[in-house]
Order: sequence, then structure tokens, then C-alpha cells
Amino acid sequence: MSDSALLDAMATRERRRRVTGTPWSSQHRERVLIGNGAGLALVFAGWFQSAVAETAERPRLTWLAVSISGLVVSGSANATWLLRTRYYLSGGREVVRAELREALRTVRSTSTVFEGSDVVVAAAGSSRYHRPSCQLMTAKPVVPITARQRPRLVPCEMCFPVAEERAT
Repeated sequence: MSDSALLDAMATRERRRRVTGTPWSSQHRERVLIGNGAGLALVFAGWFQSAVAETAERPRLTWLAVSISGLVVSGSANATWLLRTRYYLSGGREVVRAELREALRTVRSTSTVFEGSDVVVAAAGSSRYHRPSCQLMTAKPVVPITARQRPRLVPCEMCFPVAEERAT
């Protein structure tokens, strides 16, 4: 295994470790519910007290500040929860990208093995044979086709694997 492949594997393992768990665990839900409950209580207290306060503006403004602080508490709890969710999703996205990169590297390495002027390939169970560079075979595992197997298969109409078939 080369050094870069080893480093990629270690980075992927570290990302997977970081992503374990879920942003919606019971502990996180409790924090969000407590934060939203406290914010709702402050908003309600500010609304209720400003409704029953005497006509002076000073007490009403004080209770308005209590209501606004309730909105800030609730907003902070929700923002923390959303940022934690974003953190987990970005970590998961990195893991998926690394695995996709590895899968594409494997597919490219298997598809370039059969490059040649008269070599044709087919996917398992396919009824057509193709050039190794055919777009239809890009993400599929392919096997080389021998001259004895060709009569049983149909040539691809997209890549024209044999030059004589292009003329007909």
C-alpha cells in the first residue's frame, strides 16, 4: 500500500470516528427542549407581565426585554442544534466522498487493464461487447472477451468496438 493510500485510509477512519453517533441523541434533544422551554417561559412571562403592568412605559419595556431574552435563549438552543447537525452531515459527506473516490480509483484501475487496439470487454451477464473506453462500461466491472465469445454477443452501437462493423 502506498503512502498516499495509507494516509487516505487513516483520514477516512478518523472521519468515520468523528461522525459516529447522531445529532439527535436523547441528550441533544433534552438540551434543545430545555432551551426552547426556558425561552418560551421567558416570552410568556414578558407578555403576561406587560399585559397586566400599569400604564407606565418603563415596566412594559423591562418585560419586553425579558421577552426578547427568551427569544435569544430559544434561538441559541436551536442554532446550537442546527450547527451540530451540520457538523455531523459534513463529516458524513466527507466519508462518502472518500469512499466514492476509492471506488472510482478501483473502477479506473480495472477498466484500464484491458486497453488495447483490438481488445473488447463486456460486463457480467451483458449481451453486448464494448471498447474498454466505452462510456457505458465506465462504472461496471468488465472482463475481456475472446474471439470465440464474440459471435454470441452483439457489438455496442455507441462505441463500435470493431472497425469493420462501423462500415456496415
